[in-house]
Amino acid sequence: GLSNIVVADVETRTMKTILTGDRQITLLNGSENLLAYMSVSPTEPGDLYTCNWKGQEERKITSLNRSWWNERPALKYEKKAFTLSDDS
Repeated sequence: GLSNIVVADVETRTMKTILTGDRQITLLNGSENLLAYMSVSPTEPGDLYTCNWKGQEERKITSLNRSWWNERPALKYEKKAFTLSDDS
């Protein structure tokens, strides 16, 4: 599945999605000014990225396994949407 980064304001009880994409965020850590996260997708190996708390200024920090990844044939994938029932 896909994952987004969402910022929740406890005082106002609001949430705002700040980062989306065809990827999974597997690790996330925040400091006063930056978010650091691992992002992986069918077209990109897992790498470390940073962005600000608005989801802007995304920067790729690592290029792990880049040479190995580039030697592989490109993956083909398609998105599938489905609805889950709430029969709890």
